[in-house]
Amino acid sequence: MAESVQEDLLGYLLGALEEPERERIERQLQSSAQLQQQLGRLRVSLNRLSVSKVDYDPPRGLAERTCELVAADRESVEAASGPSPILLPINNPLPEEAALAEPHESGIRWGRWRLADVVVAAGILIAGTALIVPAVERSRTNARIATCGDNLRELGAALVQYAERNNGYFPQVPDQGPLAVAGIYAPTLASGGFIDSSRWVVCPGSPLAERGDFKIPGFDELKAAGVGEALNRLRATMGGSYGYTLGYVESGRYRPTKNRHRWYYALMADAPSALLPNIRSLNHGTRGQNVLFEDGHVAFLIKPEPDDRADNVFLNDTGVVAAGAHLDDAVVGASEAAPLGWLLGH
Repeated sequence: MAESVQEDLLGYLLGALEEPERERIERQLQSSAQLQQQLGRLRVSLNRLSVSKVDYDPPRGLAERTCELVAADRESVEAASGPSPILLPINNPLPEEAALAEPHESGIRWGRWRLADVVVAAGILIAGTALIVPAVERSRTNARIATCGDNLRELGAALVQYAERNNGYFPQVPDQGPLAVAGIYAPTLASGGFIDSSRWVVCPGSPLAERGDFKIPGFDELKAAGVGEALNRLRATMGGSYGYTLGYVESGRYRPTKNRHRWYYALMADAPSALLPNIRSLNHGTRGQNVLFEDGHVAFLIKPEPDDRADNVFLNDTGVVAAGAHLDDAVVGASEAAPLGWLLGH
């Protein structure tokens, strides 16, 4: 990656670019799949440096021990610099001669602050930051995870309504052709009026949420894109931040997913990323992924496998991103994932 491009992408991720520069980078990202991959790799690297995947509570008594340490430091400073002067009340101005006096020989003073007071204030500030900042970050992350889960529940309700009108079948991913990708579920739901806004398919904890301009493409737009790079870009994003079930193969024949109200069958999830080990999601800082199951409940999984089942929600039983190997082999694919792994457009 060219150094200037890397610096631009880093600035974009950190929110350090001016508005014209940010818009320029966003235009380049929309037209370059390679640049999107580079941005994804940088995002993963930054996430690894900035936060842990697991939230930890501070050790018990940390605040008390910090205050004791600050008090001990103050005593040591006072022992070296002399006792603190008696301060007059704030509403009682200093005499003119006191205000013009030189600093006390035994200690350094800034206005009414001694060095010892600065040490105490700095210690309290550091201790407060260490306790509060992680708590605020956890709160923001948890809020985004919760909102993401609400989106999936809304999509689950829309999928059930669709199934009720289509003999119990959820939106089918074609087994071949230019629209044979998991993301087709979103245009299908939107065109049928089952969802009323593109925001339902954008997770607030996902890279896509940072763009702020995502819109589910209509079938006319997909048809007008023809074949080539324009269609590839639409297929890669039309499912939003979420992945969708790829169906399964039975007796050599591809079959769509039917609503059987299974509590263990993954229907949708935060979209997986091939850039990450074990194919997990980039959403939520790679901490985990929300998964919508066929019975309508949503669970946040640290790993792609639920604790009570060995089934990986992003891989079939043969270990590939493709339609399930049997009826109960659930596989959730990202927007561009093809159920049979065939070349798109064939």
